[in-house]
Amino acid sequence: GFFELVHLDDRPAVRKAVDDAVAEGTDYIVEFRFKHAGGERRWMEGRGRAVYDEGGAPRTLSSIGIDITGRKRVEMALRDAKQAAESANQLKDQFLATLSHELRTPLNAILGYARMLQTNTIAPDKRPRAFDVIERNAVAQNRLIEDLLDMSRITAGKVRLDPAPIPVATVL
Repeated sequence: GFFELVHLDDRPAVRKAVDDAVAEGTDYIVEFRFKHAGGERRWMEGRGRAVYDEGGAPRTLSSIGIDITGRKRVEMALRDAKQAAESANQLKDQFLATLSHELRTPLNAILGYARMLQTNTIAPDKRPRAFDVIERNAVAQNRLIEDLLDMSRITAGKVRLDPAPIPVATVL
């Protein structure tokens, strides 16, 4: 009747642990789910050993069951927390890679045009365009940094709102 209480998916492992221990004359320790008297599924650690007769044949099986449901819940919660942390770390790495690319793009244009202006590589009639490119990219980079700071404030719970009246017609 014992195996009827063991979760169907865990029966082969429990059967193997017991059979191996009996065949080898060793103790067994196995974790499995079982149906509690109240109908609830719980976790148990089964420990036991066979008692042999004078001829070496197994006579009885002595065993004890320890309810480890609490421990299993903690283990599962820790595993879930670890997976969540690893996922968050992966997302952070992807975010930082994207952020560095986005910050470098306008910076490369700024540095490139600044160097060309310093070395007089750009013709005098093209210099206003170079200054426009530098300014546009500096503004874009500043916007990226401001957005990043806004995100940081949001995650830190330090969002600063600047309420101002606006005409309703504009919103509509």
